[in-house]
This record gives sequence, C-alpha cells and structure tokens, in this order.
Amino acid sequence: DNYFNTIDTTIETIHRIIDNNNNKEIYLWPCSIHNIYLLKFTEFQIDKIEGFLDNSVQKVGKIVYGTNKLCYSFNHLLEREKKNYLIILNGGPFNYELEKFCKDNNLDYTLLNK
Repeated sequence: DNYFNTIDTTIETIHRIIDNNNNKEIYLWPCSIHNIYLLKFTEFQIDKIEGFLDNSVQKVGKIVYGTNKLCYSFNHLLEREKKNYLIILNGGPFNYELEKFCKDNNLDYTLLNK
C-alpha cells in the first residue's frame, strides 16, 4: 500500500508543478523505467510535458516507449537562447548529481524526493 501511495503522491506533485508552470516547457528526468511506469500505469498528464531528458546516448533522440515524446540530452536546453522551460528531477538517489549539474549550468529545475 505504501508503495502505491508514494506513486500517487509523486504523480500529484508532478501535476501540481506542471499546473503551476503552464507557461513553460516541462521536461522530466530521467528517461527510465521509473518514470515510464508513472506514465503507463497512472493518470499522468503526458500531453503537458515537452519531453524527457537523459544523458544516455542509447536513449537520446529516440521516442520514449509508449509515448509520442522524445528523449533529449541536456545539450538541447544548454544550447537554447530562450530559457522558458522547467526540468523536473525525479531520479531518486541520482537527483543530487543532476541538481549540481543544473545549478552549475544555470538550468531551471525542481527537485522531487528530496
């Protein structure tokens, strides 16, 4: 029960973040089975995100399984002049590493599961 409650809370939090930033392109990190599970087996608002981010060359540039969304590299955002986006970091224990990367590169992000 606790596992599913955690998933429900995560989905609700992501939806609230999306709704509070509806003027921005939303990217979800990482492009992993964890986030794909959220999409496939819950009421996730996939149409409200621009795409996924990952640093795996096997994933970048490909359509994410079960969606019509692309997986992008962080360079996709670093190379842009317009910075009207928000990255949702949902990588659990790997969030720390990406939070530092986002801070160091002045990327707009929000952190889940602190």
